[in-house]
Amino acid sequence: MSATERWYLASLAGALALIAGSRTGGIRLIASAGPVRDVWMQEFRQLVPDDRTPVYVPASVSARRLTGGVSTARSLASGAIAYESGLIAEAAGRVLIVSMADRLETETAALISAELDKGTDISRTPSCVIALDESESLEEAPPAVLTERLAFAVDLDMIPLGAAAPFAITRGDIETAQHVLPTVEIDTNYVEAVVAACFSSGARSMRTPIFCLDAAKASAALNRRANVNEEDVSLACRLIIPSRADVVEPPPPGPPEDDDRHKDEVDNESSENSEERSASAEDLETLLIDAVMAEAGATLTRRRQRRADRKSKGMAGRSGDITFATDKGRPDRTSKQRTDRGRIDLIATLRNAAPMQTIRRSADKDGGMAIRRSDLRMKRYRRRKQSSVIFVVDASGSSALNRLSEAKGAATQLLSDCYSRRDLVSVVAFRGSEAEMALAPTRSLVRAKRQLSDLPAGGATPLADALALASRVADTEYERGRTPVIVMLSDGRGNMTLEGVADRVIADEQTRLLARRLAQKDMDLLFFDTSKRPNPRAQSLSTDMGAQYYFLPIADRAKVSGIVRDQIGRR
Repeated sequence: MSATERWYLASLAGALALIAGSRTGGIRLIASAGPVRDVWMQEFRQLVPDDRTPVYVPASVSARRLTGGVSTARSLASGAIAYESGLIAEAAGRVLIVSMADRLETETAALISAELDKGTDISRTPSCVIALDESESLEEAPPAVLTERLAFAVDLDMIPLGAAAPFAITRGDIETAQHVLPTVEIDTNYVEAVVAACFSSGARSMRTPIFCLDAAKASAALNRRANVNEEDVSLACRLIIPSRADVVEPPPPGPPEDDDRHKDEVDNESSENSEERSASAEDLETLLIDAVMAEAGATLTRRRQRRADRKSKGMAGRSGDITFATDKGRPDRTSKQRTDRGRIDLIATLRNAAPMQTIRRSADKDGGMAIRRSDLRMKRYRRRKQSSVIFVVDASGSSALNRLSEAKGAATQLLSDCYSRRDLVSVVAFRGSEAEMALAPTRSLVRAKRQLSDLPAGGATPLADALALASRVADTEYERGRTPVIVMLSDGRGNMTLEGVADRVIADEQTRLLARRLAQKDMDLLFFDTSKRPNPRAQSLSTDMGAQYYFLPIADRAKVSGIVRDQIGRR
């Protein structure tokens, strides 16, 4: 499909979303901030009536601003509780545009989704929602609770600016289609074909065929037809199903038509219904499935290309778990807990004190604003913790140099890529009778290269001591407010006990015990098997640790660092 055709489909998606309204929810507009998205938004706004200007919702919007609540200013002025409407109420009958939807909190997305679920009464719900998605991968996509309720997914990232032409549809076309829509009818054969296309593509959500049928009716109304035709159904399926497809291959064929056992299992009623189906309906079903599969394959290819481009630029996604603080981060709900270092949320405090002013004024002769200690509310912020990657490297045996080279390269590459996220990297090397801290947790690339430049190799394998040291480092990092990630590079064969005695049996028992203790900790663990061939002992040890197992016999620093970056990005 050419860029011009893709832009034309994007314009049709905007028109159908306005015509169908809340029946199709809206559009997930996948595009980076830039001129192409600006042109689409400008043309889309031209289709919206002047008296129904869109309502914009920032990603950092609070729940109170979204749903409404007590108005502090009005309550203080009147001495009684006064309420104000939220952005959702202001968007009733209008377009709700969600900026940076990929950064939207799940709770906020759930509130918007709840409004879309209220029905088709435009006096209460937004006419449609436009979610601006700037994500670079599936891991960063907007919350599924919202995207599940948006029928259309329009991808503008692969469209050049030269193809972004003015929409051929006018505001008058939209208004006429909205009047025609209630009278549009659809044939049963089309309904069956849409359901078959959804099933074959793996789009099993019950919303998908309903969205397709409503979009097909909107397409017929746009062309001023009273009945849906094949072109309307094909357009609706191409616009809606590919982004929801889970597979790009058709399901395996069923049993042959001459299978007697299959015929015996079909009841009389089903046989009669099958005979009534016309050949044209079956042809339409095949046509829809082929069109959807082709578009689904193209959509998957674009997703893979975007992810590959993202990885080639060294972008590693988000880091760490969510933590709360009183000094900096993204604003969160206010807290009743009072601390010496916290900041008072003046607005929330006044809002909490407002309902009690009438009673307090009657008891206070001064008649001024009365604030009690119980009214105080503190500001609270949320931010993601730093990730602390702990490499545990087997520096013993003849293959030690390869493993050390692998760990050094991965550590330095992570530090060079992750500086903007302020993540830390450390290295625990084990050889001889004990493990040692070859590199303390740091974000300094210069320090890492200097301390890792000359590490000794060879000797016995104190694997149990390495796990014990890695566990202590991880606990320390966790206490400092960071998210530890342990990366093990070993063949899983230890022969030194915690006491420094060469006893393979006792060393194996101690290693298993420490591995099981690690599995009980809430952290990510990766195990890279560096044996020449997959080692059952290494696989068993990674299972005891609860780690993800990877077989990596040849030193490959790029692969190790890439897997670790992906793991950090998924948190």
